[in-house]
Amino acid sequence: MKKKILLSFLSLVLCVPAVTLLSGAVPFPAQKDASALLSDGERKAIARGLYGRIKFVKTPGAADYKVFVTNNFSAADLRVQVVGGLADSPGRWEIVEGLPDFRVYVSNSVSAADLLICFVNSNPGPVR
Repeated sequence: MKKKILLSFLSLVLCVPAVTLLSGAVPFPAQKDASALLSDGERKAIARGLYGRIKFVKTPGAADYKVFVTNNFSAADLRVQVVGGLADSPGRWEIVEGLPDFRVYVSNSVSAADLLICFVNSNPGPVR
């Protein structure tokens, strides 16, 4: 008899917190967006140094940087111009398959990106 009461009490003690968490009654911390994850100075430093031989990778774990592509010039941290060679200044990228300077993953969400970029035909470089 005591075992049944003890088991009932134990299941009640263990199940109530689990049900409360799973029901959403206790809010989880909100996910911060990309601009909140990295400071403005950190994003500027990345934008100034991200040029050269770039390889696009398919998994975020294999990337040096995660970027989100936008068409909004004012929202972007870096304007990128794809060049055939001599990518020697910020924003100039030579797309390669082997021996890259940096590996970049194109993210589907802004919150997962380190940097927002937009592709341009001229005038590449950091926006801010």
